[in-house]
Amino acid sequence: MSEAEDAATMAIVNALNAEVKAKYGEDVTRIHTIVVSLIEWPREEGDNPGTPRIQMSLKTLEPIPTKTAGTMLSKASVQFQRAAAKEGGS
Repeated sequence: MSEAEDAATMAIVNALNAEVKAKYGEDVTRIHTIVVSLIEWPREEGDNPGTPRIQMSLKTLEPIPTKTAGTMLSKASVQFQRAAAKEGGS
């Protein structure tokens, strides 16, 4: 990992730790974090209008056991689906 990537990761870690402490109190600790990003690539000359230009990127801020990561993403999916249902979306 480059110095820039290390610095970016530490900035995210520090921001999340501060948010957890502010929201839940000093006794609560963030254990694992997965950052999900959607990245949109610019359309290139000659691309068909239907050419996919969006890619999902996952980043873990610390090593996470595969089973734990899968559980986290599964539970997050359920939460987003419930929120979408309440909003009338899909």
